[in-house]
Amino acid sequence: MEDTNLIYILFILMAVITLIGIYIFNFDFLEPCNLFNIAMTISMLLAVLNVDRWGLFIGSYTCILVLIGIVSFLIGDIFCAYKCFKNYKHIKPLDKKMILNISKFKFLILNIFITILLYFNFMEVYNLSLQVGNIDGITGMLKAVRYPLERGEISFSRWQNYRYYIVLIFTYISVYCFMSNFILLNKFRTKYLYPVIICFMFCILSTGRDGILNLLIYITLIYSLITLKKQMYSNLAKSKIVLIGMFSVLLFLTLFLVAGVLTGKGLADNRSIFVILSHYLGLSFPAFDKFLSSVIIEEPYIANHTLQGIYSNLNRIGFDLPKVKIFLPFVEFNGVNTNVYSAFMRYYWDFGIIGMSAVLFIFGNFFSYLYNYYKYISNNLFALVLYAAFAGFIILSFHDEKFLLWIISTETIYKILLFYLCYEFIKLDFCKFNKWNS
Repeated sequence: MEDTNLIYILFILMAVITLIGIYIFNFDFLEPCNLFNIAMTISMLLAVLNVDRWGLFIGSYTCILVLIGIVSFLIGDIFCAYKCFKNYKHIKPLDKKMILNISKFKFLILNIFITILLYFNFMEVYNLSLQVGNIDGITGMLKAVRYPLERGEISFSRWQNYRYYIVLIFTYISVYCFMSNFILLNKFRTKYLYPVIICFMFCILSTGRDGILNLLIYITLIYSLITLKKQMYSNLAKSKIVLIGMFSVLLFLTLFLVAGVLTGKGLADNRSIFVILSHYLGLSFPAFDKFLSSVIIEEPYIANHTLQGIYSNLNRIGFDLPKVKIFLPFVEFNGVNTNVYSAFMRYYWDFGIIGMSAVLFIFGNFFSYLYNYYKYISNNLFALVLYAAFAGFIILSFHDEKFLLWIISTETIYKILLFYLCYEFIKLDFCKFNKWNS
């Protein structure tokens, strides 16, 4: 018996569950389950709008799994919020200790440093482009390396990533400095925007768009988190967050196009921006359905699609384990292909239905605690930045699993260490440079 296409029903049910979560948490759009479900529902909407174009399909089994996943995360969030924070009735107000500034001298030193790092990344990309036959100079280097990178014919050095981590951490702190001054003191300190520009250039040099999306999500969340607390989660503040979210989407569309043009991913083959975005953001659940309808090969190793960091680290210290690949196989839909299946695919492949539900329930608890701890208990800078950085993993779950892939990798250790060192450097007081202080 042929399965019925439930893509429209799934979208409606996801939208209803999303609205339920928003209502339960009193229209707090930054509550983890709301971020998670809104992103999932938008991705599903893009799939619905392209059913005829690409022949997209969602079967009953996929529909059930996706609903179980989003409900598990929602229940985890509700459970933690009720269990741990039901006695907290008032928002902890912000104070001026939340405002962070960097002395002009230290800021100058850090900006010179990240500019030098940008130069090294630029030269590495340029030299790679010459290796693959670039004859168009600087203007053609990104287009030249893009396809060889995707095919695995060439690769960036690990130092390329290390330099990016340093710039990213400094950018995170600079964004916080800018937002805390702008929102709490109404001071527009433009100097803190320079690291953002440098970080954007790093993202372009990577030839991908994920870095731009992650950076924009972080900036939006930092602004929203500080604004909501300053205005004590008033209805006006919540309305403002919706507008900021819409503006961020428009900004992402612009940067998405700019990055595409610079890396050779422009509006080729008469494809509109809507079609390109739908391809990039809307194929996860139909791809998940195709995965479930294929023959799933049982593997002898535990969680090797979500815990690549553990396998990689064990191999480094001498264990004879398979070198697992982070990239998944492609599936096709009437002329387009994708290898992103949402986070549900990796959880289901590694842990089964019960395991997937348990993982998402635990994540709902974890992110709920992070968020509500900042909301009700603490004005700690680390709590704020940590949630803003981690919430990106929640939002991007519609695309692929990000959190487990990141949290247990050596990359995490580097980023935490770099954040600590950068923050401590900023706090140091060089007395002889007091005249430079902003």
